[in-house]
Amino acid sequence: MQENNNIRDLQNLFFDQKLAAQEWFAVATKLEKVAILLREHTLNPDNKIEIRYQEYMFWGFSFENLFKGILSLTKSANGESSSIKKKGIAFYDTPTHDLSKLANLIDFKISIEEKLALDFLTQATVYLGRYPSPMRSNKQAIYFQSNFDEIILGMLDRLKEIKAQKIKMFA
Repeated sequence: MQENNNIRDLQNLFFDQKLAAQEWFAVATKLEKVAILLREHTLNPDNKIEIRYQEYMFWGFSFENLFKGILSLTKSANGESSSIKKKGIAFYDTPTHDLSKLANLIDFKISIEEKLALDFLTQATVYLGRYPSPMRSNKQAIYFQSNFDEIILGMLDRLKEIKAQKIKMFA
């Protein structure tokens, strides 16, 4: 009887982890689509409202959801629990928006340029896209490179490849 309970517990863990990952990935896709819409708006010369930081905020949230979904699947593959239940929905239990930290947690190899881009997107999710100024005086937004968009889109493609590989493990 104890063995059956252990098997059931493992099945529930697998289900919760897979469900949690799918939820993270679904939200990541929606956030990416919003970021793309905002980019199209920004690139249109007829639009007078500057919303670039809000675009970056949505890119940052999309990356965060991808990282947490991949982390959820990775921990599940290792037999670890990484989700908690809140109101019947499984959530990953890493309360951070720090994209470089999340990249490190899934062993996502990044260059110095990519780390700077993730740090900037983290700032966009924490305050740039939501508030008129930093919450702490020592935080400063630094827009650093002309190829910023290429960097984030390249990382996004790599993350999607990792996501597809992880999903195959559970197919």
